[in-house]
Amino acid sequence: MNQNRLLRNSVVLAGGVIVGGLLLFTTLVIIARYLTVQRFGQFSIAVTLAAVFQLFADGGIANITVRDLARNQESRARLFGSTLLLAWCITLVLAGVVASVMLWWDPEPALRITGWAMAAAALAGLHGSLHAAVVRSNDDMGAVALIGILHKLLLLALVSVAIAANGGIEGIAFAHLGANIMLWQGFSTLVRLRYLRAPLAFDLTHLRYLVGAAVPLGFGLVLRRMTTYTGTILLAIMAGAVALGYFNAAYRTVQMIEVGTVALTGALLPTFSRLAVQDRVQLNRLCNDSIRLMVVLGGTVGGQLVLFGTPLVKIVFGAQYAPAGPALELLGAALLFLMPSAVMQAMFQAIDRQDVYLKLAFFGLCCMAIMGVVLIPSHAAIGAAIAALVTEILLLLAGALYLVREGWGLRLLKPLARVLAIVALLAVPIWAGRSWIESAYVLLITALISLAAYISMILFAGIITPKEFRSLWMNRPLREKQSK
Repeated sequence: MNQNRLLRNSVVLAGGVIVGGLLLFTTLVIIARYLTVQRFGQFSIAVTLAAVFQLFADGGIANITVRDLARNQESRARLFGSTLLLAWCITLVLAGVVASVMLWWDPEPALRITGWAMAAAALAGLHGSLHAAVVRSNDDMGAVALIGILHKLLLLALVSVAIAANGGIEGIAFAHLGANIMLWQGFSTLVRLRYLRAPLAFDLTHLRYLVGAAVPLGFGLVLRRMTTYTGTILLAIMAGAVALGYFNAAYRTVQMIEVGTVALTGALLPTFSRLAVQDRVQLNRLCNDSIRLMVVLGGTVGGQLVLFGTPLVKIVFGAQYAPAGPALELLGAALLFLMPSAVMQAMFQAIDRQDVYLKLAFFGLCCMAIMGVVLIPSHAAIGAAIAALVTEILLLLAGALYLVREGWGLRLLKPLARVLAIVALLAVPIWAGRSWIESAYVLLITALISLAAYISMILFAGIITPKEFRSLWMNRPLREKQSK
């Protein structure tokens, strides 16, 4: 394994995630300011249902494709041609399902058009993710990052045009459809020009294997995503569109980081997959290093949301979204646990334990649903955020416990406890003087100071050291120096 290349891929992908996340956040703010709080809540429902729809369509196929193409470079054209045939069959079936649902469902015309457009955008996203899987399997994360940024730029431009034309919620939905079609075509063109040409191929043996491997992973991914979307769905049922709008102002802010985390840890999957059959000791070491880095990164971004969630919402979204502030702080705390948990997701896929991931996802969904039903009626958006935080804590601990029991020497609790302690120490003075933060300039300056303090305390506590970063860049494991 070329660990130097893995680090570079992660840095490139992280840069793409940061830029893309900022663009997506800008788009979200523009949409929230254009729509009313109630309409924004309805749009959030449409986005949530489309994301779940795409997950059902994918069924884990994209991740299995990354793993298999990384291991079988010599037969990748045949494998990918068979995968594309399955994807088109799924597309046709689900298009029929959507048509049937739309005949039965009779909302107002704007919501019906929005539903059609977002469903089509989800199917375009499915084909885009499959072609991106080919690029990811070849460790070309620079191309993944670049196309991802261009996709977010295009989405921002199309949304701006839709709003300028006063296209309403349905115009915004068509902007998402157009951006996803271009994402699909961008990855498809790159695959044909740089990697392979794969005509549709009927390979019954591969199709059986693909479905068998993808079904437990797919259900796990759907349940895992449903865990994060359960708060939105329960709020829509039990608290109404206004409370849903408040929660989604917070959740959509965190979601861009969540999606970025999945993309970032996705850079690990090809390497994890190869090491799972070549060098389990090196895989264990790399898994621990990755978890520790994600704990620190979780404290960096999640900690900032914990410290500045309330003033951030007021300044960015407007005073009408002020009740979303506490929810954003709680969801920021959840990121401290979600980000290292994403590394475990890649680990379960690499060691062919999709069944364990499925069980954990089901456990998380049950926790979120039970706590949501209990907390949302009395606490609305804050109740949904509390349920999300507790669920992420339980999922991280359950996943770590399984890996430890299976003989993987996981080191999680010590760095996690130190990061939590540092964030708690920073919260004391910042929360005491947070009422003074009333402008974007003051917020930016205060956040930069707190970030510098956080990094200094991380280095002082020895969670990550500059020498370790140099060792990793020089193609040596982080803790190699202790073993010599």
